[in-house]
Amino acid sequence: MKMSTIFVLFILLVLSILSSSLISDEWHSKSQCTQKEFANHMDISCNSNEFILIGWSHYGTKKSGNNKQDQQRCEPSESDCIMDYTHKIAELCNGAPQCEVILTQQFIHKCSDEATYLFISYQCINNSTIVDVCSSRSMTSMNSVNLISPSFPNEYPNNVNCTCRVEPTESYQRTLPIAIDVESLSFNLQDNDYLST
Repeated sequence: MKMSTIFVLFILLVLSILSSSLISDEWHSKSQCTQKEFANHMDISCNSNEFILIGWSHYGTKKSGNNKQDQQRCEPSESDCIMDYTHKIAELCNGAPQCEVILTQQFIHKCSDEATYLFISYQCINNSTIVDVCSSRSMTSMNSVNLISPSFPNEYPNNVNCTCRVEPTESYQRTLPIAIDVESLSFNLQDNDYLST
């Protein structure tokens, strides 16, 4: 083997290792028909060292006059009439490494029609990036940290009041911005959670 070939193989190996370490930030999506002639459930899964975090979910139907092939009827598009179902799917799947969603015929009142598909967008969060806000665990990370409530994804236990602190290490105190993804917080905050600066 030539030295240049070995070098190229080495670079490809390094790139594949680097890309696999970044997978936890990747969004996945699935769409499944809800009619009886199709499957009656949708499976969502992550690796065993990860858990599901639902980003968005909706039941949808094509607007009348859109005569689509069976396959296209089950794929979301911008012109679809939809019903947000994020909270229900998040309640069912958040925090689990895998989840089975039973598909039901949903009548969408604002569309005056039955849904033809269920769409789910989700992330697989690596367990090593998770910190329970009630733990005394300290974590240093150059990428991201995922804060969870006690007993996530279930409700808080009674009489629990916890705080946590996010701060840069001493060497980054002047240059490291701390970004909090508030968009994800909007439906993932439990009833007793709040964010203050």
